[in-house]
Amino acid sequence: TGPDTNGVWRKTVKLDAGVYHFKFNVNGEGNGWFAPDSIDERDDDKNAILHVGATGNVLIPSARNPKWKPQRTARGVLFMCYAPKAHLVYLAGDFNDWGHNHDGLVFDPQFIMHGPDAEGVWRAEGELKTGRHLYRFVIDGDQWLADPNGGEIDKENHSVVEVK
Repeated sequence: TGPDTNGVWRKTVKLDAGVYHFKFNVNGEGNGWFAPDSIDERDDDKNAILHVGATGNVLIPSARNPKWKPQRTARGVLFMCYAPKAHLVYLAGDFNDWGHNHDGLVFDPQFIMHGPDAEGVWRAEGELKTGRHLYRFVIDGDQWLADPNGGEIDKENHSVVEVK
């Protein structure tokens, strides 16, 4: 039904516990298929993935979570990256010579983040000098990702963290 006053269309579907892959379509057009931006988990065909728990609750894993923003700690700055399916996640930035990458590939073990934990989050903590620092996460050595929780992104899609 819809659209409502906010332009939103709605359809209620009863789903049993399980994993579901889906997209929406606008006007039934062949090129009108899209997955909602609010769901980060995707399959190889770019379908959104939805998990329904045994109690009927919908679980939507997301890389966006305010508790995963960079945090100041007694030992420096704690970086967190949601990547539950990654084999390795590296932290690369201007503070570590971009992970010593070669032609965009990072494989130096000293920059591997620890994880994933039960939530699918990888962590790295380190001391940074006062000032603004650029960084990105590197999934499995070659997939460069801006931090969706970092706040500021520069014009080259680098995340920015400021240490005072």
